[in-house]
Parts: sequence; structure tokens; C-alpha cells
Amino acid sequence: MPGSSSLGVIRELLETAIQNTNSSLAGAYKKEESSCVASAAGGGFVREVKNNTVDQNGEIVRTNIATNIAITNSDLFVVSNPAAMNNVEGGNDLAAAMYTQDGSFKITDKLTLTNNAGLQLHAARYNPDGTLPNDKSLKALEVVDFTKDAVCLPKQTTKISINANFRSNAAPIEAAGVNFSISSATDYNSDITSNDDIILPEKLTTGGLKLGDQLTLESSGAAKTVIYGGIAMAKVPKETSKIFGASTTIQKFTFPGAPGANDLQNGQQLKIIVNGVTYKFTANSREAAPKNGTFNSMATFAAAINHITDLNARFDTDGILHIAAKDANHSISFVDANGGRFKAAFGLTDVPASPDNVQRFNTKNGLIKAVNDDPVTYKLKAYVKNGDIKLSSLKATDKFNINIKSAASRRVEHVTIGDGTAIGQAKIHITAPRHELKTGDFVRLTDVGAPVINGNYVVGDTDENGFCVYIINNDPTLFPGAGTATHPVANNAASWEKIAGRKLQTMENCTINAGGGNNATAVIDLQAIPGAAPSICAQHDIVHISGVGHRVDAGGNEVLLPDGYYKVTAVGGGGQQITVTLFQASANPPGPNLPQDNNTSIKVTKIGTSGNPPGANFNLANPLENHVMATIGGAGSNKIRLYNNHHNYNIGDYIKFSSGLPDVGLAVDGVTVRNNVNYKVVAIGPNKDYLDFEVFLADGVTPDANAVVGDGDANPATLSNIGQPLVIDDGSRTAEYLGIEQDKKEYDATYDSKVGNKSMFGGNIKAEIVHSIIVYDTNGDTTKPVTIMAAPLANKTQAEWAVEIVTEEDGIIAAGTIKFDKYGNVISSIGLGGIDSPLRYNIDGIPLDNITIDWSNTIQTAIDSYINYDQNGYAPGVKKNIEYNDGTGDLEMVYTNGIRKPIYKLLTARFAAPNELKRGACNTYNESYKSGPAILYVAEAQGNSLEESNVNDIASLIKINKLATQMQFGLRNESTKLQTARNVLSELSVR
Repeated sequence: MPGSSSLGVIRELLETAIQNTNSSLAGAYKKEESSCVASAAGGGFVREVKNNTVDQNGEIVRTNIATNIAITNSDLFVVSNPAAMNNVEGGNDLAAAMYTQDGSFKITDKLTLTNNAGLQLHAARYNPDGTLPNDKSLKALEVVDFTKDAVCLPKQTTKISINANFRSNAAPIEAAGVNFSISSATDYNSDITSNDDIILPEKLTTGGLKLGDQLTLESSGAAKTVIYGGIAMAKVPKETSKIFGASTTIQKFTFPGAPGANDLQNGQQLKIIVNGVTYKFTANSREAAPKNGTFNSMATFAAAINHITDLNARFDTDGILHIAAKDANHSISFVDANGGRFKAAFGLTDVPASPDNVQRFNTKNGLIKAVNDDPVTYKLKAYVKNGDIKLSSLKATDKFNINIKSAASRRVEHVTIGDGTAIGQAKIHITAPRHELKTGDFVRLTDVGAPVINGNYVVGDTDENGFCVYIINNDPTLFPGAGTATHPVANNAASWEKIAGRKLQTMENCTINAGGGNNATAVIDLQAIPGAAPSICAQHDIVHISGVGHRVDAGGNEVLLPDGYYKVTAVGGGGQQITVTLFQASANPPGPNLPQDNNTSIKVTKIGTSGNPPGANFNLANPLENHVMATIGGAGSNKIRLYNNHHNYNIGDYIKFSSGLPDVGLAVDGVTVRNNVNYKVVAIGPNKDYLDFEVFLADGVTPDANAVVGDGDANPATLSNIGQPLVIDDGSRTAEYLGIEQDKKEYDATYDSKVGNKSMFGGNIKAEIVHSIIVYDTNGDTTKPVTIMAAPLANKTQAEWAVEIVTEEDGIIAAGTIKFDKYGNVISSIGLGGIDSPLRYNIDGIPLDNITIDWSNTIQTAIDSYINYDQNGYAPGVKKNIEYNDGTGDLEMVYTNGIRKPIYKLLTARFAAPNELKRGACNTYNESYKSGPAILYVAEAQGNSLEESNVNDIASLIKINKLATQMQFGLRNESTKLQTARNVLSELSVR
């Protein structure tokens, strides 16, 4: 415009603003920009310059109409007038295309989309293979028409994608194993309150857990043997065997020691060395302070030990003190210091370290640690369950084997040779708390050390701390002095074991006659033989003689014959008179001050035969009576009688021999007995001096056909000589004590998808996850949902789950496992319909082949388990709705079967010079030469929405009128100000 006054410029600017406000409420409006430019010729006047531009859209409002679409940038919809299109051949004339931001589209009865102006929408249709036309020009578009998409054909399921979490802390399926019950049915362990309490060894007669017992466990890995041990046991203070003057565990020791009390003094010490670390314990006659390591009784000594973190101490109800390292594999050594003599007085023996690759235990936690060590190699686990220990396979799919070997061998804690008397010179006292032996039992001693040779012995006297045997040797020079008792250091390997033996008759009131002075031998007359042929002795037999001592015989000869074992060097009177070698030559007349006891009954018991030629020295290879087995029950019987004194077996128990029988077995009257085989006990002797067991062939039912008549006691000549000591393995009794079946070693896997009651589908295994998936056949039908059931096979360190895929009618159609890495990511799925193993089954006779399940999005975390899934099958459906998808820019057909199918991709137009578009009717624009051609882009738009002007035109007009009124008020205000200024100027000019 030409130059004008300032009021005119203001008026023009306000009019432009009003027009722009009106336009801004419609999409893609033409915006007029007014600029005030100084006129060079105007003499100070200014002029207004207007420019038109295409501005962005107006305010967006939700309409909740699925096909309403609001563009969120300055792009334009491609639309056309149906009437114009119908006049063009083919119905799709590019020249008829128009552009608008009016997205008020609705579905017509012809399934096209038109806006309020009646213009129909254009979009790019998806090809059948899911691709789009490779063109960004208008050629890629067509009128949106859903007519041929109104029906959705069914699709067979071919792929299921799983998105799931398997809870990492879910309880695994309980694996095969046994409950190791320590505190029930026990004499000494019922009061265990902590998993770190020492498990006390039980009595031999209970068949309970004993030191040295072995548990060999095997799953799918290597076999592991754990041993109960690492415990030292002290003597029990009694009135007859006081310890430092104390006869009970709580009685204070005597300071200084009374005679025979080893002269206990203040400050004397006992060092306990655990795996090389030394702890000192000091005797104190005043008040003991266990936390400071001082003690004055057995009870305070135990309390002091329990203040050491590396040690445990515990009394049993008999008063036996047990000492163990917290780590049962560690060594324990006892060393006297400062003049102390505690080691011998307490009867303590060092505990060696456990050998390499051998795990020891003596507490519940120790057993758990020993079993759980190296699970990768051994595939085993142990844990506390209801107070007991569960020993099992690591996984529920593995078998579990357990073999309990009750060690026949027991530790020799301490050895005392001689008792300080002439009659007891050859007596050997073996300190063995909890021995449970009785006089007449048979034992084997090994590695005790000189003068106690390895051999087999008959038990003599017994007490609560041990038992006595006697030196087996005919060399008098090896006997200790009559007035001394020696305490040789017991070898750590020293052991004793009870063995089978037949107790023969003891002949009492026998007489001895040296036949004169200076004789090296004497003759003992057995006299009162009650007619039992086995009691008659033969040359080279071994006999136990007691009661002679140091006395004068009937002929006035001084004889010295300590209680002990002797070899018969000659016999007379049909075996009634036996000749034995004296400890020292007889004397006549007797010496002075002879400590004789002619009133003690002389007893002789046949023990066995040496099998060696006569001689002063002999190696006693087989000194016992080993005729201990015979068949009973007559011809064809497969029952064996075993003579074994004071055994602890009951009818129904199983007995096993760990050694003593030939490798090929021992034929007893034609019935073969072998080592390491469980035999069932069927009868018990009245005094528990024998037991009968059954022997079967390999099939477990047929007796040996070669068995001959056997009658046990009635014909002792038929007894079989086994040739060497027969060692019985009490493992079956130990198993019973622990609550484990005696005759069962192997336990089948608890989970097996092929076995009905061991599967999750079968109902006995609880599934952590149960989730159903609907699948479709070629007709789009489904009557059998597929259910996924899953449960962990092992704890989270293993991260392996069992999975079953089942239908109600067909049962398990696939089963396998899923494994996770340590981060919870799936690393493998086996047998579960993965790429290499698709599922195949039928639904009502219609095959469903090659369903692939993708488990790659399955994870394992600590949150609750869940399963989500997608699958590509569906039933038939018809049109339910047409919707715009904001996220993808697709126009989708929604069917009644739930399928959303993208039919069109909404592409919007963008121009190089949008300001050059030609404005048309109904908020539309047309291309111009200057605007350039339309370039198509995926729409940036929002469904269920419109720009405000397209929602409510009346509201828009009201806003415009209100704004216009405000602007008119502004114009009047500016006019008043201008008039006032003119009046002022006029007055000034007049003056």
C-alpha cells in the first residue's frame, strides 16, 4: 500500500492478525505476514508488505472415532473428489489429487474413507507378501477401499513365540535320594540342637552311625565317598578309673594329684593343634575360666574347647567327651606341655588329616558341605529338610545310588600293656570308648605296634573305656615286667574290628603241674571235660589260660604263667592234658615272698589253631576257630547259619560280609556265599550267638541245587572253615538307623516325562508354571488348547527346567528341558518344538505339522513366573472395525477373530515450496508449478483425533469474533490516543 499514517498501519496489522487467527484454527492454513516498511518517498511514512505462507496445523482434539486422523506436522493428506475420480478412466487420475489436513475420515457403506468435505483418502496398499510399492510418488497410492478385506480367512498355527520368565528361586522338583535321619531313634543324638553340633557315634549294638562309616553316593556324575570321622574320644572318669582323682565329668581334679593321679599341678598344659594352629589349655586349681583356656575338670576342659572357633566338644550321656575340628578334614594333635600328662590320662589319640580326595564329616553342616563340594563333577546335593538331611541327585532326572559301608575297623584310641601285676603282665588294654564288646567276642587288631602283633584275639575283661586282650607270643622275653604298665604311643593307623567267631566251651577248675624245678613247660589237666569234642585240644591249638598267675603247683613247684594266649606244644590223655611253655622256668623250692593265689580257678578256653609247626616264635596267621558257617534245614536248603557272638541283627535285617570270603565265594555244603552281597536274616539264636540267613542265586528266587544236608550245631564237623577272619559289614544296620531301606541302593529318577506318575501331566509332580495356548488347524478350528507345564529340575545355580507340552486328550506331545546361563538368559531348549524338533500332532484328525516354538525370549529372574505368547494361527473372522495405528502409520482392519491386519500404509505429502500451493475449496490445496510435486512420507499422525476447526466450526467462529472484538477495542483505544496527540500538537502550533 502507499504510505499511510501510523493509525492506518496499525489497522492493517490487526486485520492481518484477525485473518491469521481464523486460519490457524484450520489445518494447513495460508498465513499472511504483514511487515512495516519505511517509505523512502513518504516523508517519514511507513507502508505494510504482506506475504502468504503455509503454516502448521492447529490444536489437536480427541474424538474417539477410530478413523479420525490428525497430522502432527505440516504434511498433507492425499485426497480426491469421488465425482471427479469417477469421470476418469480407471477411477484413479493423478491430476485429480488434492491435499488437505482435514482428517475427519469416516467409513462409508462402500468401505472407503471420506472426510467431512466428502473427499476420499488415498494410501499405499500392502502387497500380498507384506511389502509396499517401491515408489514415493502418487503412483504408489490408491483410493482406500476395504471392500475386498472384509473377511479374514483362517490360518494354521505354524509358530509360537514365547515371552516368559521362569522364577529363579522356585523350589526345584525334589530329586531322587534319601532322608538322612540322625536325631530320631538314637541313643546319643536326639538332643542335637544345631547343625554344627558333633554327631556322636552310636553303640555297636544299635547298628548306629560309627566312626569310619562310609557313604558312597552316585548320581549322573562320579561316585563320591564321604566318611564319618575326625573325632577324638576321651576316657570316662569312673570310681574304678578316676582321672586326676575325679570320678565324674563335673568333679574337680585333685591338685596336686594323689598317688596314681599322675601328679597334676597348676600350670600344666595340654596343647591342641588343629591343622597346624596351636591352642593351649592350662590346668588351674582355683576357679576355671574356660574362655581364657583354663580348666579344672573334664566339664570345664570341654567348655574351654568350645570357646575355640576351630573346635567342638560334646559329652554323650555316658560321659564320653568327643573332640572334633569344625572342619572334619583337619588334623588334631594333642601335646602335653609344662609337665602335663593329660594325653595319656584322658586317653586321647591324635586325629590325622583326611587323605586327599576324601571328605570327612562329623556334623550336619559338615555332611552337607562334603556332599555339595564340586557339584559339576559329582551331580549331588545335600540340604536340611524337616531337621533331617536330604541326600539326593542334583537333578530330578537323575538316578541316585547310595551304598553304606559300616566300617568294621575302629580306632584304637590308647594302649596300655600290663597292669602292674604278675598275672596281668600280658594283658593289653585297648582304649576304645563305645566298643560294646563282651567277653568271648572275637576281634582283629591291626597296626597297634610291638609287642601286639597283627592278629585275631578273643576279648577278655571289658570296661566302659575299652576291652582287654592278651599278647599272643610264646617268647617270654617279649612279655613286659610284672611290676610295670607301659603306654606305647598308639599308631594313628591302629585299629580293631569285631569279627565272626564261634565261642567254644571254657573248661574250669583245671590244674597245672610243672613236673619239678627248672622246667620250661608245664602240663595243664583240663579235667572236667563235659564230653564236648570241640573242647578237646590238639597240638598247635591256641588256648586262653587264666588264673594261674604266680603260684605253687600241687607238686610244690613255683610256676609263672600270666593270663594270656598260649600254643599247645603237646597233648596227652586223648587231648585232656596240654603242655604249654612257662613264662619263666619253674623253681623248686619256691622263691621267697611268692605272690601266690592258689585259690583262683584255672580256666582254659580253646581259641583256634595256629596251623604252624612247633617253635618258640610263630606268626599267628589264623589263630581263631573259623569254622563259623553251616547249612541248616536239610537237603536242598539254602539257609546258612553264622556263628557270631553278641551280634546286633534282627529278623528281616540284611547282613553283608566285607572281607574274609574268597573272591569266587565260599561253598558251604554246596551253597555259595560271597562278599559284598546282602543276605536276609531269617532266624536269630536264643542268646544272639548265631543267626541264619538265606542265599539265593542271581535271579533271587532259586536255592542252590547242590546244597546238601546241613544241621548246624547237631553236626559241627560239617562247619566250613573260611580260612581267614570273616568281617561283617554292618552297613544295613546303619542304613536302618538312618531311616534308609536296608536292601535298597538305587533310587530311580523322580521326574520322567515318559512315566505317567513321574510327570507333571501325570499329576504327581507339581508344576511351577501352567499356561494354555490356543492353536489353530487349517480350518481355523481348535478344540485342544496346548498347555505348557514347567518346573525347575535343579536350583538356580544349575538353571535347568523340565518342560512338558500337553493336550488334555493326547497327553504329553513333547517334553524336554530349557537351560539358562548365569545371567538368566536361555542358552538351549531340547525337545520342545524348537527349530530342530517341531511338534506334530492332530486336532480332531486334522494334522498340525511343524509347529515351531521360539523360546529365545525366555528369561530366568527372581520375579514371579509368567508366560506370554504370540502365535501366527487364527480362526476365520469378519470386519469389526477399521483403525489407524499411530505407531506404524497403518490403516488396519480389525476382525471379529481378534486379528489386526494392516491393509494400507498412510503416506502424507510434503512439498519443496509449500507456500506456492494453490488454495482450493474446503481447506484443500493443489499443486502448482512453483510448489513442486508431492513427495510421500509415512504419516506422522494421531488416530482418534482431529484439529479443533474440524471438530467444531461454531466454537472456532466464537473464538474469532471474541478476538475481533478485542482487536476493535484496541483500535478505538489507539484512535483516541492519536486524536489526543493531534489536539496537543494543534495547541502547540497555535501558540
